[in-house]
Amino acid sequence: MGKIRTIRSGGQTGADRGALEAARQLGVPLTGWCPLGGLAEDYPNPPGLLLPFPELVETTTKNYYQRTALNVRDSDATLILLLKTVTKSPGTTFTIEAAQRYKRPCLVLDQVDVPKAITWLDSLGNDLDLNVAGSRERFCPGVRDMTHTLVSGLLKHYLPCLAQGRIVLASGSPRRLDILRAHGIEPLVILPQIVEDLPTVSSTADLEQAVRSLALAKAQDVYQRIHQDSLPTGRISFIIAADTVVFKERVLGKPDDKPEAIAMLEFLRNSDHQVFTGVALIEASTGAEQTLCDISTVTFGDYTRSDIEDFIDAEQPFDKAGSYALQGVWGANIKNVAGDRENVIGLPWHRIASLLSPETTASEVEPNPSV
Repeated sequence: MGKIRTIRSGGQTGADRGALEAARQLGVPLTGWCPLGGLAEDYPNPPGLLLPFPELVETTTKNYYQRTALNVRDSDATLILLLKTVTKSPGTTFTIEAAQRYKRPCLVLDQVDVPKAITWLDSLGNDLDLNVAGSRERFCPGVRDMTHTLVSGLLKHYLPCLAQGRIVLASGSPRRLDILRAHGIEPLVILPQIVEDLPTVSSTADLEQAVRSLALAKAQDVYQRIHQDSLPTGRISFIIAADTVVFKERVLGKPDDKPEAIAMLEFLRNSDHQVFTGVALIEASTGAEQTLCDISTVTFGDYTRSDIEDFIDAEQPFDKAGSYALQGVWGANIKNVAGDRENVIGLPWHRIASLLSPETTASEVEPNPSV
């Protein structure tokens, strides 16, 4: 879980736009209440602001103060950029009063001061929905760019991988996408176009190598297509790919049909098994490759054949290794998880984050092995 989960703003002012644009550029989720019809000075007619910012949600009226109050209420904290050149700002005054009324932390800056904002945010909790507000561009020329600089600086501080650009997820897994979003990252998804067959393995060491190699093949495929086919990705930092398998005496991949799914879950009943996730990262600017493998041990309890069939009919787990998902209804049959739960879901973020951070030491990094 990261420091900033979401950047929130109404979109009417220059400061609002700078904040939302910074979040979008860096792939961080954005949201916010806006007046009915997406009303703004430069967007007087519907859909208004919903055209450039479809993530926003309309209030019930065109009243600017309503969206201000709702954004303060629904956020965890509010950051305001109000420059010294602005001598009077009724909207900002209302925002500060709303923060007091809803008991939300509020910081007002009179200049772009990233260190001061970081100190303030460090005093708060994590996983924040951060509301950003400030002056209109016509009253304070340049405030849009200044707010963009401020918010970009904060996001890059708390998510160092964003300092170079957006992350690409080389996977169609909705579970891996959810994990990245939970840590404040909205990746660009590009599906690899390779055959995802694991080689035959005779040991767990071979399996570790196999999932790392397959993850790397996926990342390399997307990396090559980005650079050779000029895919419209914008500025990116890293490409992340992964491959997850379940192992108990043998590899249990994704079931082809209901009978195979039933057989897998019967085989795993009342026993331990291991979940191997191989991860590959490629730095977009240099092509440098890193891989890792994370292993978790999962213990299943007892259940009936009827339990299995009901689960399969309800969830259709044919895209899941081992025929189950930790975060689904099958979780009631899981007695224990030793290791990283997100690894079982498909992406060990705590290991990945260490590789994306510039503070990572050489001993912590696993370079791409010879394959």
